[in-house]
Amino acid sequence: RKTQFEKRTSNSDGLYLDLFRYHAAQTDGFSPYTPAVHACFALQEALQELADQGGWRARRQRYRQLSEQIRDKLAALGIATFLDAAVYSSMISSFKLPKGWDYPGIHDALRSRGFVIYAGQGGLYREMFRICTMGDIQDEDIARLLASMEELICGRATR
Repeated sequence: RKTQFEKRTSNSDGLYLDLFRYHAAQTDGFSPYTPAVHACFALQEALQELADQGGWRARRQRYRQLSEQIRDKLAALGIATFLDAAVYSSMISSFKLPKGWDYPGIHDALRSRGFVIYAGQGGLYREMFRICTMGDIQDEDIARLLASMEELICGRATR
């Protein structure tokens, strides 16, 4: 592994996680920067949580299951996905805005219920919204989100 560091040089714009700079400095017996100790502890804790949950494959599968649950329920409410299901990531899904809704309206309505959704990027913000399932999201959170979406969509047909 050391040879990989010796064969290449850093092209990183970042500092704290630039492994090439750390490797070069360690050969001289130094640390190139004052370590961000709190960030190191946070990274250690996050890696332990990942291991406790079965590793990255298990986490990716969990995110995929949550995303599929959301896509299935929103499809039942008549909210179409923006992309074909075959090309979705395991953690973010994009949906066409429901009839009668614009992005600020649906965003604010969900925000008032404790949820954050994301607009489409660029000019797509007028056409779609995105829901991400990364992070410490529990089944109860998804159930509340889906109940909120059903209430919003079925509770009023137009904005």
